[in-house]
Amino acid sequence: VDLNGDGEAESFDSPDFNSKQFRSNAVLRWEYRPGSTLFLVWSQGRDHFAGGQGDFNLGSDLRSIFSTETENVFMIKASYWLNP
Repeated sequence: VDLNGDGEAESFDSPDFNSKQFRSNAVLRWEYRPGSTLFLVWSQGRDHFAGGQGDFNLGSDLRSIFSTETENVFMIKASYWLNP
């Protein structure tokens, strides 16, 4: 791998790592009149990276991903049907 872009290949000291991601979405759709809708969306993401440990351990991996800080996103979308 050429880490610094000089054309010569370097090697990693320890190529072991453990990367985890968890993504979830919830959508509420309400049609308040024919053709007109309101969407409420909640999205949550979690990321965890541990260098130096490449072993898989389900219990430890689940604890680490659910103990990390979350990124929550809330969105609202409304559409209104205009009758000509």
